[in-house]
Amino acid sequence: MKKIKTIILSAAAISLMVSCKDYLDINDNPNQALNATPQSILAGALSTTANNIYNTANSYGAWTVGYWGKSGDVNGYAPERTYNYTTSFYQGLWADIYDNLNDYKAVENAANKAGLSNHEAIALIMEAYNFQALIDQYGDVPYNDAFKGADVLTPKYDKAEDVYKTLIANLTKAVDLIKNNPSATVPKTEDIMFYDAGLKMSDLTKWVKFANTLKLRMLMRISGVPSLASFASSEIGKMGSVEGTYLSTDALVNPGYIQSASKQNPFWNRYNQTPTGTTSTEATYVRPTSYAIDQYELNNDPRIAKFYNKAGNNYVGVVLGGDPLPASGASSSFGPGIFKGYNASSVIMLAAESNFLQAEAISRGYLTGDAKDKYTKGIQASFLYLGLTLADANGYITANAGNPQVDFAAAANPIEIIIYQKYLALNSLESNEALSEYRRTGFPADVPLSVDPLRVGSGIPTRLLYPLSEISTNSANVPKATQWNKIFWDVN
Repeated sequence: MKKIKTIILSAAAISLMVSCKDYLDINDNPNQALNATPQSILAGALSTTANNIYNTANSYGAWTVGYWGKSGDVNGYAPERTYNYTTSFYQGLWADIYDNLNDYKAVENAANKAGLSNHEAIALIMEAYNFQALIDQYGDVPYNDAFKGADVLTPKYDKAEDVYKTLIANLTKAVDLIKNNPSATVPKTEDIMFYDAGLKMSDLTKWVKFANTLKLRMLMRISGVPSLASFASSEIGKMGSVEGTYLSTDALVNPGYIQSASKQNPFWNRYNQTPTGTTSTEATYVRPTSYAIDQYELNNDPRIAKFYNKAGNNYVGVVLGGDPLPASGASSSFGPGIFKGYNASSVIMLAAESNFLQAEAISRGYLTGDAKDKYTKGIQASFLYLGLTLADANGYITANAGNPQVDFAAAANPIEIIIYQKYLALNSLESNEALSEYRRTGFPADVPLSVDPLRVGSGIPTRLLYPLSEISTNSANVPKATQWNKIFWDVN
């Protein structure tokens, strides 16, 4: 059993840190001497990020943005169906992300002291990735006080906008650390995201591209805020449109998943199969919505067979909040493009997202280049990730000539078609990002509301509530919020 951590928020929050789950998560306090090297912490930290984001945050996003509903096999998922959130709903995501951030801060501090600039850069990049995920669902968060351990048990909350700017600056710093220290130690197998077996070390060029793409994601997210528009434009311009600046491959994490208890891909284990090969409990409870299925069927999209399995002769979805609902055997399950295997890698960021981000940035005039080309590459990257071919992707585009949902030239609004195709690509893989993009842009414009008669509110919730652990012990600092209060960048 690892020791109680002293990283964030309150005595109650600290008590949440007692766990046996993370065998590499062994740092006690980032402000004191490490008990392990940055190299020994990094793999565990990356693995935990995959579990927190690909498993937990992805699940929340999938329910909220119209991808998922429940089958008739279960009566649960009341908050998802009614939007009646409580301070206990997904509260583990808050504590788990901060727990994970503590490890990256430990890597950053120790690497800085030891002159391991590449490890320090990776820690800074992953801190930005995790804080962005946290802010996009909660808003203001503790940042400056977050890692002061037992010295600050009731930290103040920093404005989300200010933290965003700091994270963007840290991403620039991380890229500079990698580029300006060519003789620094290069991570090896502890880098379970961009380790290159041929090089026998980390592929640092991919870390630079990932940092740039993450920065582009954050800058595009804030670009619609009037007070931040010029800042976003300037920062994007500094990165430029040079080919090779942004990710062209998927950013995936794999610590060596095996078919064993607590060692499978966490998303597979939760929603598909147990290590003994039996169906996981939630695999029969969670089903694709009719809305999601329709988006692929209406455009004869071959990705449908990768996202879903047929129920009998047809693809059959459910309506979120509907009653009665078909039993699990009478509705479609999720397909082989989502569940590739117990040992499949976890998604951190897809190349499809990278290309769609670039397409939007070009369309809005922030980058120079060919928006249609990047849009097309986004679709192609989605097909390839799912196990289809470039020929399949190109055939889909050709067959939909003149269709404003597929044909870029036929679209009245290039932003709408880019975000729509991003929505199709991120389905159940980066659902939290699809939700953020929906809140930012309003696309797809017809994402359905739950039809549950007990549903509250007139729209889709715009955020999670601060967790009970915070409200009960740090109430003087916790901002007042409901599930309808918008994140600062949500000006749509």
